[in-house]
Amino acid sequence: MMLFLTTAAAQDTRVVVTVGDGIVVAPAAQEALPGGIAAVLGDCLEERAPKKFSVVDRNAPGETLVSVQPKVDAVTALAPGWVVVTLGARELADPATDPATLATDVVAVATRLGAGPQRTVLVLGLLPAAVEADQQALDARVGAYNTKLTSLAVPGLVALDPTARGRKAAKEPQVDGGRLSAAGQARVAAAIYELVLSPP
Repeated sequence: MMLFLTTAAAQDTRVVVTVGDGIVVAPAAQEALPGGIAAVLGDCLEERAPKKFSVVDRNAPGETLVSVQPKVDAVTALAPGWVVVTLGARELADPATDPATLATDVVAVATRLGAGPQRTVLVLGLLPAAVEADQQALDARVGAYNTKLTSLAVPGLVALDPTARGRKAAKEPQVDGGRLSAAGQARVAAAIYELVLSPP
């Protein structure tokens, strides 16, 4: 059973909030599927730790670093134990965007979302979509972004690189050019819930 709430849960339940748009970079940016990762994550946590967690889905199609700014206070007001950030895919789809600068900007927003006692922010790295042209360039940009993201050591922040298992594993989750398949959502959710369930 999926535990999927829109308000803070009871005191003995830990809140996990998801914020962002998606993690697949596609040059022709398609709308992400809001709740995709959040729904799967909610199912995983409910199965592994029944009634201990609630997942609050604050993902929105087209979310960017600019559009998420006004939502930061509303997210922190939920007093989450974890915030899962999926930002940067829209910006990195623009070839003019510098991957290293973008990673630094995403971490700055994530740090604001993590302001609070006993809170951890999980920032998901990005996956390149399978495209017909300039695949090598897109792969390189995504790789540079993920490398910079994981190098930024900030207390209370964990960066997950979904390409860490290699090129084949990075490509398998993708479908329709800009969306995660069910298997991809499950893989990402598993990486998140393992961290959430790990002792501090």
